[in-house]
Amino acid sequence: MSKPVCIVTGIVHPLAAYTSLHNLLSIIESEGKKTEFFQSGVLLDFSSFKNVTNHWIPYTSPDIKIFRVFTFLYFQMRLSVQLIHYHHHFDSVILIFGSENFSIPLLVLKILRKRVILYYVSSQPKIYSFIHPELVFLFSCIQRVHNAVSDKIIVYSPNLINEWDFGKYRNKIVIAHEYFFKETFTVTLPFSDRPPRVGYIGRLSAEKGVQNLVRALPHILGIRKDLRVLIGGEGDLMESIQLSLAEEDFTDQVDLPGWISQDDLPQYLNQLQLLILPSYTEGLPTIMLQALACGTPVLATAVGAIPDIIRDGETGFIMRNNSPECIAENVIRVMSSQIRETVGQQGRRFVEEHFTFEKTRESLRPVINTL
Repeated sequence: MSKPVCIVTGIVHPLAAYTSLHNLLSIIESEGKKTEFFQSGVLLDFSSFKNVTNHWIPYTSPDIKIFRVFTFLYFQMRLSVQLIHYHHHFDSVILIFGSENFSIPLLVLKILRKRVILYYVSSQPKIYSFIHPELVFLFSCIQRVHNAVSDKIIVYSPNLINEWDFGKYRNKIVIAHEYFFKETFTVTLPFSDRPPRVGYIGRLSAEKGVQNLVRALPHILGIRKDLRVLIGGEGDLMESIQLSLAEEDFTDQVDLPGWISQDDLPQYLNQLQLLILPSYTEGLPTIMLQALACGTPVLATAVGAIPDIIRDGETGFIMRNNSPECIAENVIRVMSSQIRETVGQQGRRFVEEHFTFEKTRESLRPVINTL
């Protein structure tokens, strides 16, 4: 057996990473390869894999902003020491879920002459343009340097090459994804039996556009008084969302369950007639594919890889932007449409055909077989 593949993750939340990482490890193992897995932040349990050796580097972010910088740099140094210690075990490294921005480990890996693959699930400069605009230039520069020195870059869609300004690296880009679905994500409640409920599930952060959805609710609920709304997830915007709902007196019509576990997610998705994704930027949102697998239509902005999946009126619904006015207009349009159930069925059929284990393994095989 060849040397193990090394995977390094950033400081991630389980909701954002677990399914994708589990799928990626499954595909690598199915190709007969072992994995040296370096993870940070929240410890994710992958003990079910026989060929995965787990290394965990704890990370706690301090409350004082200036200390965060030094803590983050110190963390990267600790990770680099671990990679140096184990570097004889592997030849290739996949940096994924934020670790593609780890400059110190990447420099160390290149000095050690390791093959480095950057696996982008999102664009840090795009995200920081909404949460920390002052850091956009810095992260853009870091991203350009990392892209230049990497051996391969994996992105979800050709659309992302232009959207993320990756054109000059086209010769090293591979289009692939790690999503496939198990039986848990399926239709358990027929669409006709579902209550009139729409919702958002995901990270409660600025780049997701969830604040614009909250601002659209007065118009939506003013016209459709029968609707209930679900806003599931956790994040920095939770408190401001709660205050906005209290000010508008919508607390009885809007459910805020907080973080939703993977085990409970299919049940929530089967209670929705429409999932709303008003994002400013995306890669390929897992929750969109999970909703489609459950026969739940999706209304989304045409960003990232979403247009590869959602065709308006066929496999889902597209809105031209995520302004509160546009969100309200489109939610009312879709909830008044007679084709929602049909669109939900066609969306489910699409993910069943294109997001199987074999299709996913086929898309990643050109990279995995060179590791």
